[in-house]
Amino acid sequence: MNDYFQIEKTYSDKAMTVFKRLGIFLCLLVSSIACYAQGSMALVVKDPVDIVKSMKLEYKKPSGFEELRSSECFKLYPKLERIITCAYGLLRSTDQQFIVVTTLYRPLTKDDSVFISRISPNRITSLNWMHEANIKSNIEESLGKDSAQYWRNYVKYYPSNKVRNTFNADSAITYSVNLDLRNYYQSKYKYLDVLCVAKKRRGVMYFFYLYTDEGKKHYSDYRASFEGAFRYLD
Repeated sequence: MNDYFQIEKTYSDKAMTVFKRLGIFLCLLVSSIACYAQGSMALVVKDPVDIVKSMKLEYKKPSGFEELRSSECFKLYPKLERIITCAYGLLRSTDQQFIVVTTLYRPLTKDDSVFISRISPNRITSLNWMHEANIKSNIEESLGKDSAQYWRNYVKYYPSNKVRNTFNADSAITYSVNLDLRNYYQSKYKYLDVLCVAKKRRGVMYFFYLYTDEGKKHYSDYRASFEGAFRYLD
């Protein structure tokens, strides 16, 4: 078992293998359920074993990347803090020009829906819709309230065949977030793109791509190497 997590629970061999592979990438958010009305949405993740079991994910380390065993809550970068919150595992390209921050959100339950309806009765219409509320919030953070109203104009949807072949998911949505000088991560990662991958009743994966001017020149190569590292099992 990866020393990064000390878990004594047992379950099927297949799930245990998946958990080992995912170990350092699980984002254990210590926050209550919040919705778009409160800013960028954050969902409770109780236990790494639980999230792996509920999402049924597999992970394969992408070529050309190294795994960073460090946490980052972006306290020095207000916009990144609001959008990404905290990360407990990152992937960085070996040339250090491209970073992937991964956050995983368990499937919502009926109990979650009751709580959500109490704090935002007019905004959340479906448990499978909440990731769209988060995307809308990010577009507002990036481009302002007027743009958030028409957020679909600022995102791109992956073709259904690519979504299935790459992630075994239902949808994949990508978009860019504008960063100003204050939010350049480590003063050199000037760009932020987001990929949201969702599968009905299986949860949502967010991949935050931070990259430098040099990384921008080879952007498509980094993404091609990374995408498919995380995949929903059948």
